[in-house]
Amino acid sequence: MNPRLAAIAALLLFLAGTDWVLAAALSQAVAAAPASQSTRQPQGAADPTQPTVSIIADVMINGRGPFHFMLDTGATQPVIAAATLVRLGLRADSRRLVRVQGVNAGVLAPEVRLDSFTFGSLRFRKLYLPVLAGPLFDGLDGILGVQGWGGIKVSVSLLDRRCIIAPSPRWAYTPASATAVRLLSRRLPMFSATIAGVQTQVIIDTGASSTLGNMALLAALEKAGALRAQGAAPAVLDVTPVRRKGLIGLIAPLLVGRVAVQPPEVTFDDYQVFERWHLSRRPAMLLGMDALATLATFSIDYGRQRVEVLPRPAATLSLQRTRRPLPVLSMRPPV
Repeated sequence: MNPRLAAIAALLLFLAGTDWVLAAALSQAVAAAPASQSTRQPQGAADPTQPTVSIIADVMINGRGPFHFMLDTGATQPVIAAATLVRLGLRADSRRLVRVQGVNAGVLAPEVRLDSFTFGSLRFRKLYLPVLAGPLFDGLDGILGVQGWGGIKVSVSLLDRRCIIAPSPRWAYTPASATAVRLLSRRLPMFSATIAGVQTQVIIDTGASSTLGNMALLAALEKAGALRAQGAAPAVLDVTPVRRKGLIGLIAPLLVGRVAVQPPEVTFDDYQVFERWHLSRRPAMLLGMDALATLATFSIDYGRQRVEVLPRPAATLSLQRTRRPLPVLSMRPPV
C-alpha cells in the first residue's frame, strides 16, 4: 500500500469520533458547478512521500467506497482522480472538456458522470466531475472544492484534529485571543494581511502543502528588508505537466489582525494561478497547510464573509525552517 494512503487509513480509524457536520445550505455546492468554472488544484513539494497536514474526508461514489478526498479551499469544484474511475469501472467522456487551473498552468480535462456522490449527510445525483491524473493524486481519490458554499462555515482545529462543516452561525463569537478579518472575495477565502508593513492579499489554501508567494510580494519584501533568500526551491507539483522551480525564502511573520502567523518558508515564483486570479501585480500569497498548522484553530465563514484565526498557546515565532514532518490531519462522518 502507498505509504501516504496507509497513514491516511490508519488515522481514519484512529479518529473515528471526529465530527463531520454538513448543512442543508450546501446542497447545491457540487451540482451547481458550471463547466466554465476554473479549478485550482493543490500542490506539493517535489517529494510526494513527505508527510504533510491534510484534511481528508470519506466520500461514497455510486454507493461504493469510502474514497479519500482532500478538502481544498483553493479549489472551486470537486475533482476525481483517474485511478478512482478504474476502481469504479467508469470512463471519462472525452467529448466533455472543462478547463482546470493549476498553480503552474491550466489544462483541459475530460469529465465523468456520477450517479451519486455522498459525503457526510449530503448526497448529490447525476453530476459531472473533471478527471485528472498524476503524482498529485498519490494516495488520494479526489479533491473536494468549495464552490457554492455560501451558507456554511468550515472550522478546523489543529490541536484535536477536527474539522466541522456546519451552517454559518447567525451570531459570531470571537475568543479574546483570536482575531477575525473580512473576506475580500465570494469565490475565494481571501483577506488582507501585512508582512513587515507590506499589504498582502492572502488566500487560505488547505489543498496546498506549502505556502507560495508571487513575484510582486518577493519584490516588496526585498525592498522592506523582510526576506532572507535560501536558494532554489523544489519543483511545485500541480495538475498539469508543467513544473516550476521558484525561490525559497524565510519571511517576517504574517500579521492577521492581532495574530502573527509564521510560515516555515515561502516559495516565490510567477505562478500562473496568480494571473488567473488577477493578483500578479500586487503582493499575494497562498497560505498553505505548513503555515496553517502552526495555529490552534482557523475557520472560514462563507456566510458571514470572514476568516478567524486563533494562535497556539505560548506560541513562539521563528525564522528557522521547521524540518520535523507534519502528520496527516483526517476526518470522517459520524457512524
